[in-house]
Amino acid sequence: MLSSPARAVAVFLLLAAGPMTLARAAAAPFTPPVDTRERWTVGITAFWGEGLAPGDAWLAWSVPLMLRDQVAGLDAHAIDADGRAAIARAAIARERRTLLASLDSLRDARDAAAFRETQAAAPASPVASDALSDAMNRLAWLDGLDPSAVDVPDAKPITFKDGSEPGLLLAAPFGSRGETASREDVDLLVGGSVREASGYFLVDVWAWDAARESVVFTWRDAATRGELYDRVADAGRGLAGLLLGRPWASLAVAAQPVAASVLVDGIPPGTGRSRFDDLEPGSHEIRVSAPGYHEEVRTVDLPAGTVTSLAIALEALDLGTIAVASDPPGADAWLDAVWQGRTPLDIPRPGERARLVVSLPDGPEAALMVGPSSPAQISFSLSEATMHSDAQQKASRDRFYGSFGWFMLSLPVPFYTYSWAVDWAAEASRLSGKGDTAGTARAAGFSLGFYYAYLGGLGVSVVLAGWTVYNIVRYVRSADRSAGLGEKP
Repeated sequence: MLSSPARAVAVFLLLAAGPMTLARAAAAPFTPPVDTRERWTVGITAFWGEGLAPGDAWLAWSVPLMLRDQVAGLDAHAIDADGRAAIARAAIARERRTLLASLDSLRDARDAAAFRETQAAAPASPVASDALSDAMNRLAWLDGLDPSAVDVPDAKPITFKDGSEPGLLLAAPFGSRGETASREDVDLLVGGSVREASGYFLVDVWAWDAARESVVFTWRDAATRGELYDRVADAGRGLAGLLLGRPWASLAVAAQPVAASVLVDGIPPGTGRSRFDDLEPGSHEIRVSAPGYHEEVRTVDLPAGTVTSLAIALEALDLGTIAVASDPPGADAWLDAVWQGRTPLDIPRPGERARLVVSLPDGPEAALMVGPSSPAQISFSLSEATMHSDAQQKASRDRFYGSFGWFMLSLPVPFYTYSWAVDWAAEASRLSGKGDTAGTARAAGFSLGFYYAYLGGLGVSVVLAGWTVYNIVRYVRSADRSAGLGEKP
């Protein structure tokens, strides 16, 4: 405790330092707080399950996982004026809490400095009091600060916080929603419950905004088991609008051919059947194109909060035809598994690479990749020589597989016999050291017998390896001859 003279000196020092501090604050205005949260973090929790049968307990995880799947692709959160003001107030509140936490330590430092200076009878130093006064002045300044002075961006990237529950969900919240959001350090906390009553599932979904310190989204509905996921999809669309921070519209495009490129306002992704879930409501340009087809461009108007479906079938370009012949004629021709007719015939030239197969009934077949640059005429040889070549190829293949199988089966013989020979030789050495002449002779005999078996097995394996190499060479050569006879473009 300070003595009365010391307290008087401390009070005098504070009074003397006050005008100096105020003058310094006026000369150098305080800098507004900074919003340090660069990303808008969303946490989705497991739901509370109430009255669920054991077989339905998984709904407490599957329902929030479905919601997360619906919004997982959203990448940016637009912040309106009210949201920016709320974030600015949260930044000011964080700095106020930091200042309030430091006041006690600043007061202790001031009192200690005043006591030391009084004991030394030295001139008072205003350093400790200045720090305390600066903190109190900034605290008063923050109390009157307009939130618009804090710089908050118009949009932030969205990130999802992973938890330890199934599907990386956060644990179901305990305590208040605000406490849970603060503990998990998220900007938006999404939770809810699923309960069963009279054969219906009652689903409750809510979202808590940490900056606004209030619930900003609620959704409740009841559904049978078969209707459940369709109803929850409605909640997901509402949640998507909240995460985007603006109205949204979805577009589903089914294009033919399925490999067509789909662009919306010049932006991918999309091939064939594509869906775009975070578009601005209003007019959009859809461009669908594919090699060998006429490009199609459409403009569609997307209402807010709806899913618009669009089917676009592209018209094929006229690239001419390819004359296909075979020897003998009358073979079936297939283009990408679609029957075209029997040779000789003309087939439409495909706009992209496709597989042309020509085959005789119960006979050989030949295949060739064709496309926009293929020759105007293609002929295939499906003669008896080709059939004989195919038979040779199959026989060579079977011989190769058989020799390879025998080779693999022979490998354990030299491996194990060599190991046994070494083991019995070691046993003979051990018995010899003990002076057991009969045992030594018997062990040496076993070792020698296994060694001869090892040499024999090794020889067989070497022969089978050579036979396998010979058969694979024959197989490759027969395949090359078959390809040469089977198709002649």
